[in-house]
Amino acid sequence: MGVSSIVPVLRFDALELSFAHRRGNIAALRGVTLSLRRGEILALVGESGCGKSVLLKAVLCLNPGRAQVTGGGLYYYPQADTAPLDLLKLNALQMRQLRGRQIAAVFQDSELALHPSISVGEQIVSQLRRCGQTDKHKATERMLQLLTMLELPDPVAVAQRLPSQLSGGQRQRCALAIALAGEPQVLLADEITSALDPRARCRMLQLLLQLKTRQHLSVLLVTHDLAAAAAVADRIGVMYGGRLVEIGNAEEILNMPRHPYTQVLIAAQPAAAKRGQPLPMVAGNAPLLCDPPQGDLFALRDPQARVIDLVQRAPFFALSATHAAATWHLHNMLCGQNYPLADTIPGGPLD
Repeated sequence: MGVSSIVPVLRFDALELSFAHRRGNIAALRGVTLSLRRGEILALVGESGCGKSVLLKAVLCLNPGRAQVTGGGLYYYPQADTAPLDLLKLNALQMRQLRGRQIAAVFQDSELALHPSISVGEQIVSQLRRCGQTDKHKATERMLQLLTMLELPDPVAVAQRLPSQLSGGQRQRCALAIALAGEPQVLLADEITSALDPRARCRMLQLLLQLKTRQHLSVLLVTHDLAAAAAVADRIGVMYGGRLVEIGNAEEILNMPRHPYTQVLIAAQPAAAKRGQPLPMVAGNAPLLCDPPQGDLFALRDPQARVIDLVQRAPFFALSATHAAATWHLHNMLCGQNYPLADTIPGGPLD
């Protein structure tokens, strides 16, 4: 397995981030190495508190003020043939210039993203002008183009409405229009389907796929919904306890999961439940990250865990050119196969 020739658009290099707390620092990210490739949708899945949203918000410095990066790096590549920007060294003005124009974000609660007393059309026009479209007439035309592209019915009427006059799915698409106003290269999407009804959820996922193709957009999608990830993602990364524990293409993660946490996470999906039986669930509780041990935190919930799981962090083992998992269960003395180590490859276990 060699180093990929594909230059990423975002790269997390052993990123560590903690939150200050009266009981001690909370280690929310614990050495996450990961790359978002150009033109792909990369989904991050895992339980609440696993660090996936913290990782996404770190890109645009959107975590609360008590968050502090304590190690590692975070880089953005504006062009494939240029040096990356070190996002951790940008000042407040530089970060504001980056937000919306090159990297944009959409979040779960569209009501918080939209001003309640300003029409959605006016809000989109305002963002377009903020991103450089000085002509108000052209900004209005572009606003209507965005609403049409996002398949909102009667864009002129929608543009005149307040957020409260729209459905949840319509509000989310208007928030997406604001994110796309600056024609960014990267879209950070944090749980954007979880508050939608099934029909609106399906339509939003279809729009993400269309934007990836038509706008050449790279998408980092954070979701707890494995079905949503499977529907749109090129690759899926599984996080647990502030760490990436497995990554691969969607088919590999869903059909051949190798980390014990990935296996129980997939088994606990509602689709796996049998009629008349209780919904499946992951046993035990999510770990406390105030003073985490060095080993695999999921070992505390894994009946097959061994002593080494509790005391030593497992490296990534390469299962294929696109699939790797960090678990001692893949060591040749335990599984009988000689999977090569993948954690020494620059830029991440699979890059």
